[in-house]
Amino acid sequence: MSQQLGNKTLFFDYINNNTNGGTDYLEILLSQDGGLTFTSQGIFNNSLTWQNFSVFLNSNSPNSVIRFKAFGDFGGWFSGSDIGIDNISVVPDCAGTPVAGVIDSITACPNVPFNLTLSGSSLAGSLTYTWESATSLAGPWNLVNITGSPMVTTQITTPTYFRCIVTCFTSNLTDTTAPFFVDFGSFFLCYCNSQSTALTTLQNIGNVTIKNAQNATILNNGIATPLLSNPSSLQFYTPFYTLSPTNIYRDSTYDISVTAFSQDAFFDNGYSNIYIDFNRDGSFDPILELAAGGVVNAPSNQMLSSFTVPSNAQIGITGMRVVYLDSFGVVTSSNLSPCGPYMNGETEDYLVDISLAPCKTPPNAGTAIVDEPITCPGYSVFLTDTTHDLIFAGLTFNWQVSTDGVNYNDIPGAVFDTLTYVVNSNTWFRFRTTCNGTSNGYSNAVTVTMSPPFACYGNSQAIGGILDSSDIGAFMIKDYSTNNNIYAFVTGGPHLNNPLSVKKRSDYTSAGAMELYTDSTYKMAVYHIMRSLNHADAKVTIFIDYNNNQQYDIPAERVFSGLADVNNFYLLSQIKTPANPALNVGTGLRVILNNNTNNNAASDNGVGTYTSGETEDYLVKFKLKPLNPNSIDNYNFIQEIGVFPNPATNKVFVGFKTIENTDAKISILSLTGATLLEKQYSQINGNFVTEIDLGNFAKGTYFIQINAEKGKYVRKLIIE
Repeated sequence: MSQQLGNKTLFFDYINNNTNGGTDYLEILLSQDGGLTFTSQGIFNNSLTWQNFSVFLNSNSPNSVIRFKAFGDFGGWFSGSDIGIDNISVVPDCAGTPVAGVIDSITACPNVPFNLTLSGSSLAGSLTYTWESATSLAGPWNLVNITGSPMVTTQITTPTYFRCIVTCFTSNLTDTTAPFFVDFGSFFLCYCNSQSTALTTLQNIGNVTIKNAQNATILNNGIATPLLSNPSSLQFYTPFYTLSPTNIYRDSTYDISVTAFSQDAFFDNGYSNIYIDFNRDGSFDPILELAAGGVVNAPSNQMLSSFTVPSNAQIGITGMRVVYLDSFGVVTSSNLSPCGPYMNGETEDYLVDISLAPCKTPPNAGTAIVDEPITCPGYSVFLTDTTHDLIFAGLTFNWQVSTDGVNYNDIPGAVFDTLTYVVNSNTWFRFRTTCNGTSNGYSNAVTVTMSPPFACYGNSQAIGGILDSSDIGAFMIKDYSTNNNIYAFVTGGPHLNNPLSVKKRSDYTSAGAMELYTDSTYKMAVYHIMRSLNHADAKVTIFIDYNNNQQYDIPAERVFSGLADVNNFYLLSQIKTPANPALNVGTGLRVILNNNTNNNAASDNGVGTYTSGETEDYLVKFKLKPLNPNSIDNYNFIQEIGVFPNPATNKVFVGFKTIENTDAKISILSLTGATLLEKQYSQINGNFVTEIDLGNFAKGTYFIQINAEKGKYVRKLIIE
């Protein structure tokens, strides 16, 4: 032990992972007669991790002997219950001023015990170590523990400062370490505990392999041979955090295998689960983050499975846990979970790095759509492209614009897949998707065409974006006497919580001019719809350019102003057409619904932008009133028009009711007013329904127009 007589201190590291019962212990004995007789100096029981211990020894003989005697209550039959000792040293008592040294670098996990140790401190007996903590450098400092060795076990709930005061008992002199800040480690180093608690580990994980869709191996860790009679089956839990994280991609599928081996000459079938912390929240959800699992069967002792990384998995390094349970032939996962103890088997922890897959060359640029392919100068259009490649690394995007449909330029800052853009002439757009700055893909080109001058009045539209919640659900012109619809343009749906309330402006001028008579009275109806659940009042104004001078003359051509409130969101008014308007030419009719109910230029003058609501533009054509006034009012009109389903896909049903026999023509028009399909029906009387095949129509917005003998009716149709 030493030739120097007097007090000594024995230091040693010790582990005794005896968590599954039993009374294993280590006894320290001292002999001062060369090993003939021994006296006990202390007994040490469980120590789940390696820790440093010290024993005070009073040596009065130059022939002193220290004996370490381990006792196992299962007689050593279970090799997994070994006791370990290391770093043994015997030192004399301290003298003078000790050296405290420095606290070794470490990070911690919340509420998980960890060891603080010293480096460079005096190696001597009769030293005490006073460990203190504080939440700031300024203190106050609080006692953690006083130990007889340069190590302490503690835990924290918040990042904490520590220091150690080393005192020599014989000289009563001290030295203090510099404060050391213990921060929390990364979340992927702080998962819940999971390990076998058997007194032995007869079966272990030997190898974990992951292969990608190209059958390339991206993880191959461990040696699983020999499968039987393998003495290496000694592990309860193994962290492989020192391995480089395995890179896996969102929305990609991987094959995974787990191979186990046994200490014995036989193998009990078991079960293995693989958990991946896809949302990077520091825990393994036992259901949502169970990536793969299955039976580990002899004779291959292997489980084969696969997993797909969710498209919404969080990007970055995260944890992957492999749990293997030797279920003694009962092949079930019912006893497996990502946390907590279990019997025979092993848990292994890995790191994976979730990222976007490399982009394709050339990338898919998707399909571009414009909400208003026909509009007027100074109006904005809304462009979308949501079908392009997205979940890949290295992608950049940009909308491009052209004035001739041939030469395109990037629009500065237009790097998202939606864009609001003001047009002043015929304009072409496309969406560019680029992979790694070199390989380009382009969407289809969409064209925005300017409406003819007679259809373009001053700019009027809602510009509130997400603040825009109101629309015009229907606009109808009715016969004054019968109240039957002469013209009807219907979006439909409920007053509140209406998903169709998304328009800032609708241009119906391409549907043709509505014919009205001079010096005649008509009813006009406006229906208010909202996307929100709560009603908001709206101001409704109607304008007609009677003199066809391409502007609305105020106040003469503001023909109606009213309020849509919570009790009256279906406004019905009447107008009297003048005796001498411009005849037989298309002229403007504008309806504005504006949630600003105060006096405002946009509503009162018919021109200007506003936050929430919708503007609808129409054409009317005035004809001289017939000499027989009864011919104006005695229309046999179509009622109860229905278009369903809407939106439609492969077919649509059009139904209505007639009051008496009438011929009718049903047409499908493009937004430009072009007739794409036309069907003629004769002698319709009463209820009528017809089916129209849409198989040859592209996705988009269309008009369904019903022309009867004494009326024209228009409904909007969306094909998805």
